[in-house]
Amino acid sequence: MPLAAPVFDDRLGRVVARVLATADELYRRAEQGVAALPRDCRPAIQAARLVYAEIGREIERAGLDSVSRRAVVSAQRKWALVARAVGAAAVAPARPDPRLEPLAAIRSLCLACLAAGTPSAPGPVGAHPSAQGSFYQRTLWVIELLEDLDRRRRLDPQATPPSS
Repeated sequence: MPLAAPVFDDRLGRVVARVLATADELYRRAEQGVAALPRDCRPAIQAARLVYAEIGREIERAGLDSVSRRAVVSAQRKWALVARAVGAAAVAPARPDPRLEPLAAIRSLCLACLAAGTPSAPGPVGAHPSAQGSFYQRTLWVIELLEDLDRRRRLDPQATPPSS
C-alpha cells in the first residue's frame, strides 16, 4: 500500500487497533499524573486527554478505518468532555502507584523534576513553586526546568539527569 495514496484494509485496521490499545494504556497510566498536577492545570490536560481518546472511539466506531474519513468529535461532545475534565479538577491528587515506573521516553524529565526539588526540599535547579504559587510562577519554573534539561542534553547527550 503506497503511503501517497493509502487504502484501508484489514492489515491497516489491525495496526490502528494496536495503536488505539497502546494509546488507551498510556491514558490509563497518565491518570495519576494528571491528578497530581496543580488544580488549575488539570482541566486543560484532562480535556485534551479525553478529546483525543474520544477520537480513538470514533475511529473504532468507523471500523478502525482512519483513511477513508476523518474522525471528528462533535462540538457538543467536546463541551461535555471539557465539563467532565473541569469536574475532575476537584478530585484530590491520586496516590502514586509504585508499580508504574516512568516510561523510558519521559524518565529523564521525571528525574529532572525530582532533582529540581519540592516545596520543602529545593533542588539544584531552583526552588520548586509551591502549590499555592501563582500559575505564572509555576510556568516559569517548568520553563527553567526544561531549559536545564535541554542544556544537560546538549552538554552530554548520553547522560541522564541525576535522581534525587
